[in-house]
Amino acid sequence: MNFKKDIDEHLYNALVKNGIKIDKNDKKLAIHYFDIRERLIDFDIKFKTLKSKEIYEILSSNILKDDEMLSFNDIVFRLENNQPIDMYLSNSVYNISMDRSDYLLKNWGIYHLHLEKKNSITNSFERKSDLLLFLKISANWKNILLISIDKHPKSETWYQEKWLKIIDDNWDSELMCYDGGLKVINELPENEVFKETQRKIYAVTINNKVVFPYLGCASSGDSIINVRRESDLYNFVRNLQEDTTKDYYKYFVEISKYCRRHGLIFNKNLDFHIIIEYLEPFSWFVLYEKNNKIKFKICTTKEKVGFNL
Repeated sequence: MNFKKDIDEHLYNALVKNGIKIDKNDKKLAIHYFDIRERLIDFDIKFKTLKSKEIYEILSSNILKDDEMLSFNDIVFRLENNQPIDMYLSNSVYNISMDRSDYLLKNWGIYHLHLEKKNSITNSFERKSDLLLFLKISANWKNILLISIDKHPKSETWYQEKWLKIIDDNWDSELMCYDGGLKVINELPENEVFKETQRKIYAVTINNKVVFPYLGCASSGDSIINVRRESDLYNFVRNLQEDTTKDYYKYFVEISKYCRRHGLIFNKNLDFHIIIEYLEPFSWFVLYEKNNKIKFKICTTKEKVGFNL
């Protein structure tokens, strides 16, 4: 009985299925998995999209080319109907290298989508547009906040104060703001914030309020929220294995009764595993006794780690 090994096998297979080359014994399988699920906005939710006044101004100014406008409308449709948007995501979305991490997302929860659909054959952008749509999931997980449309940033410009200001101006409860006398001492210039927040939590001042990243990055560069998800997952699995070991005799009796009731041959050598099965609309942790092929549904994965595995 090794439930952590079972879960790691599930995570590894899911990563490989998406074309990710990774060592089966990688110590960060769960963090990599959660990072990629987060980048894909793969949360099984039909969101409502809300536009900032800046987005309305851009749309009404007719500065978007026809293809860009088509992409914008398609993105909105997909977000509101729980459809994949990977054709608008960066080519590095499946890259697990820390050098290709999306620190704008890890620190501030801001996603970016290209206003150009990838070529379906090459699965790459033809660079017909240099514009990105910046957006954020609302705190109540019901809305997608469409923040701004800007040219593709480079290096330190992946952090821009104006995006946080737009969020605060349009949705003043969506940032982690503190305006009760707190003040940032020795505040960094805007062009240094991106690098500074890759390995630590650093507050900034927006509209005279102190704003913190939502958990931000650990010293390893990993998303703290996904480190926490990893911890929640493995703690749950460890506790489940301990409970299963403690209740072994109870399961033994229950499975033997089930086999006798259904005219099945009972195998006394119980071999328990933890598996994940999808039963709409959730994925479930299932305790599976392999030798007698008996399943016990435990709870949804969403209950334990924030979204379906």
